[in-house]
Amino acid sequence: MVALAPSPYPEVHPRTPRSIAPALRILSLATVTALAFGMANSSPAQAATFRPVIDGGARFQVISPTLVRMEYAQDRKFENRTTINVQYRPLKTPYETWTKDGYRYIKTSKLTLRYKQGSGHFTPQNVSVTLKVAGQTTSAHPRWDVQGDNLVVPHNQLGGWRRDLRDVGGKVKLNPGILSRDGWQLVNDTRTALWKPDSWPVPRAPQILKDPTFYQDGYFFGYGHNYKQGLRDLATITGPSPVLPAWAFGNWYSNYHAFTRDDYATLMRNFHTRKVPLDVLVVDTDYKAPNRWNGWNWNKKLWPDPQGEIRWLKSMGLTLAFNTHDGINDNDPKYAIVQKAVHNTLAPNGPKYWDPFSLSYGFDMSRPDHAKWFLWLHEDFEKAGTDFFWFDYGSAPTREEGWAVEKGWVNPLPSTGVNGVTMPGLNAEQWQTYLYADRLRKQGKRGFSLSRHRGQLGERRNNVHFTGDTLTTWGTMAFEAEFTAAEGAAMGLPYVSHDIGGFKLGNVLTNDMYVRWAQLGVFQPINRPHGLQAKRLPWEYSPAAEKAGVHFLKLRDELVPYLYNLAWEAHMTGVPMARALYLNYPEDPQAYVHNTQYLLGDDMLVAPVAKPGRTATTEVYFPAGTWRDYFTGKVYRGPATHSITTNWMTMPVFVREGGIITTLAEQSMRDGKNWKQSRKNLVGLQVNANVVGARNSTTIYQDDGQSLDYWQGKVARTSVSVRTVRQGRDKVATVTVGRTTGSFRGQAATRDYAFQVYFDNPRKVTLNGRTLQAGTYEQARRQPGRYYYYDPLQHTVFVCAAGVANLTESQLVLWG
Repeated sequence: MVALAPSPYPEVHPRTPRSIAPALRILSLATVTALAFGMANSSPAQAATFRPVIDGGARFQVISPTLVRMEYAQDRKFENRTTINVQYRPLKTPYETWTKDGYRYIKTSKLTLRYKQGSGHFTPQNVSVTLKVAGQTTSAHPRWDVQGDNLVVPHNQLGGWRRDLRDVGGKVKLNPGILSRDGWQLVNDTRTALWKPDSWPVPRAPQILKDPTFYQDGYFFGYGHNYKQGLRDLATITGPSPVLPAWAFGNWYSNYHAFTRDDYATLMRNFHTRKVPLDVLVVDTDYKAPNRWNGWNWNKKLWPDPQGEIRWLKSMGLTLAFNTHDGINDNDPKYAIVQKAVHNTLAPNGPKYWDPFSLSYGFDMSRPDHAKWFLWLHEDFEKAGTDFFWFDYGSAPTREEGWAVEKGWVNPLPSTGVNGVTMPGLNAEQWQTYLYADRLRKQGKRGFSLSRHRGQLGERRNNVHFTGDTLTTWGTMAFEAEFTAAEGAAMGLPYVSHDIGGFKLGNVLTNDMYVRWAQLGVFQPINRPHGLQAKRLPWEYSPAAEKAGVHFLKLRDELVPYLYNLAWEAHMTGVPMARALYLNYPEDPQAYVHNTQYLLGDDMLVAPVAKPGRTATTEVYFPAGTWRDYFTGKVYRGPATHSITTNWMTMPVFVREGGIITTLAEQSMRDGKNWKQSRKNLVGLQVNANVVGARNSTTIYQDDGQSLDYWQGKVARTSVSVRTVRQGRDKVATVTVGRTTGSFRGQAATRDYAFQVYFDNPRKVTLNGRTLQAGTYEQARRQPGRYYYYDPLQHTVFVCAAGVANLTESQLVLWG
């Protein structure tokens, strides 16, 4: 059996994720009144309880005030084991239950469920749930007849998911997820394989798979228009998303091209001479032999000394990802070893276009022996020093794309590529993603897999969604902006990775398309330029495009701390990094209209430009509040729509009043440092404090950025707050950096802070009670605690604080 790493989830791990703390809040059991279940046709309302409600063949488990598990078993044999999607069912939420006139009622603080007793399996006719949606009482009648890979029946859906954006050139229809504007959704988990981490999945009983009326297992989400609560509930039952390594939020570079060592030397020289940070280098498929697609040996023509090459590249601060495809060809030297080990049970999949003279064979990844030997194929690559794999599977035209047969060969496995599974209820892509992520965790690394997915809700625990192989069009660019937030809403998926620049039909972009796509990547969860023997770097375009591209790539690494905080928020709350406007503004009708805009965290509004020209005008909708242009400093007030004209050095990005953006304090902009090379105890804070009434707080999360220590709570937390008030004739802004709590390996005893505070014409600035002198930027930077610098064009005050002890509070006050 494949060795599995210890799980990060509470089922087997002592740490309870903070993400689900509200749902797991333990109330005093002294308040619980015993409840006798299975009463007569009428009973009075019972006092609050936590235990499941069993009524004939129906069982109900209240997981939160807005989430109820609904289970029906004709034989009254209920299932307590977890599934590959659902890992927790905490029963810590009080509720009331009673029967009346032949109905079972279950009431929480947010909803009331009614089930007709003795009526058999759940249907829209015998189950109803009443709840408040936008202040109005709504009655839900959930359906169970899901189709394909979907776990829900769509109704007024918000967001959506798709396996990938292959061959997509614009907006396409998406599959439904858990959010609906109706305020509720039912997730049908009936057929999903049973699974507990550190074990192997098992299918549901045959009768369950055969008869949809024999057994049902579902989860009713009744969040109303509190969509974030719906996503928190999802995180409660699936478990938290991982916090990716900090370097994952910097710049990636990928290109389907057969690079040599000289090519890589030239590549890195171009980055270094321009002081452009690069964090992740992705090596596409040509490093493999005997064929470049799914060979499992080093191509010694390109990589004569794999260990030496990898060591050289890592010496420049890079993390290395290598492409893999599923399956193995019969001309591979390792084929005979594997086929013998699995007793000649690999599934023939026919000749492929990448090697028409040999046969491809697939692994049944639901078999432990097949999974073991498929992962064994990676060992030579891992021993040379690879950091992680990009699992670019789906290497054959798939059944889902309408091809049941390729070149006369039928793939006998239910699969999206060469590999597959034969276990009912086990999703091939979800399981392979888990195995890759688990393999990293077993090595002591933060586990994830850059790969496609099939909309399974448990994907959020392991998946960085590779959406690739798109067409290179303006329409694709626009839809990518929408798609990231759509998947966040549908699945709570925090990490979506597009081919920035597109993949097909555009190896060389126009200058304007290059710049605008580069801008989009900077404000996405993952910035991964990619293409087919493509030009995706600034210096491959005109001087003006190069200037813009260099600027934005530097900016991306500057924002790594902010993005890392958002990853922690996603881990703890279930709310994605890129947020559709309706997550924050559910009662604003316009929030449902402007789908290509999104919030990056709560503090940044992003409206990517996807149209040609040296300048472009974009209609941007601003939700309620005051918003400052991140590039020009101009202020806009909402709710309103404004026409925003940008050039190649700017894009429509806005910071809300009170917004706090953490940065690398210009280490990337000035020195070209990536996250690994940066000083970790130098923290930049950009604060929008110019509006009276601005009030906000955030938490800086800092750990070692790479290991699994955060599972054990080895993380430092520092609160940062801002408040702007009127004091007499003065406007006064106070920025407070609180004491740091918690610790981690390698933590420095002190920190340096670089404040950039948007505040008009300060007449007085104090740091920890000491009045600072007005000076130049260099004075403020080199003599912290003595000078401040005011930029009249950006209306920004620059202040440095040096040597702040972790247990010391620091306070910056501005009067104007």
